[in-house]
Amino acid sequence: MLDVSLFSPFGLLLFIWLPPHSVYPAKNKQKMLADAPEWFIGIISVRVTNVHAPHIRSKEIPGIDRIFLGKRDHERWFHCVYNKDKTPLENLQSQFYNGDDYGISLHWIENILKMTYEDFEVAKAVMKWDILYRVLIQNLHTIRNQHKALKNENEVRSHGKRIDAVVRQRNIPLDILDIIPLNNLKFDLHWFTTRGAFDFVNDLIWEVTASDTILKPAALEIPLLTGHSSHTDRKVSEIQRMLLLHFDGHIRKHDSNPGILILRFEKKRMYNEILLENFF
Repeated sequence: MLDVSLFSPFGLLLFIWLPPHSVYPAKNKQKMLADAPEWFIGIISVRVTNVHAPHIRSKEIPGIDRIFLGKRDHERWFHCVYNKDKTPLENLQSQFYNGDDYGISLHWIENILKMTYEDFEVAKAVMKWDILYRVLIQNLHTIRNQHKALKNENEVRSHGKRIDAVVRQRNIPLDILDIIPLNNLKFDLHWFTTRGAFDFVNDLIWEVTASDTILKPAALEIPLLTGHSSHTDRKVSEIQRMLLLHFDGHIRKHDSNPGILILRFEKKRMYNEILLENFF
């Protein structure tokens, strides 16, 4: 599986056109592209620096295509005229917002635009790649649930690990947090397994607290998008419930949005500050 970074370590995303065959190993590309639908080829043909293709098996493409075509807004994602009376953010939200079970939130679209330094075309390209991620994740969850019903525990674990790896790919890589503006630190935990969400947040806490720079200027609050499972009878996100239980004291609910948790860190005390306190 390819490592991925949605965001350039140099703080810049470049819009680059590359042929589709650059995405996959040569021995797999012919069969994959022969079986691939037009929308799929259209996405992987437009490359953005440090946005890489998730690992997809040829046999998974028909399932991914069925999910994509079943989305009520799939035509709008690729055929939407820019409205000059709207802001770039409003245009992106009009084109890509989708509120179904595996949709995309308004918060995430806003975050993508910020991370691409308000470059509308680059943000749009990243959003289209995100479509591929989302339908892949939904397909993997569907397959995993089928194995659950059949009690194929090895396959359930295998697909769970793959789901968690792909969801991590959608987010900022944890090893480059030091170079991301603090206001842009936001993570989407939708579609993780509960174990995957726990491991991700645990790794995030470790990276932040181990950093010599992130907590130096001030305390930090990082939004975690979890959703609140409004499409279920229980109206409760299992991921949200688990995080509040296991990270009590580190995580709280958002003041006004039930689908967001806040991961809070206190300002790290610097050595010179401790010396001054002792001196006075």
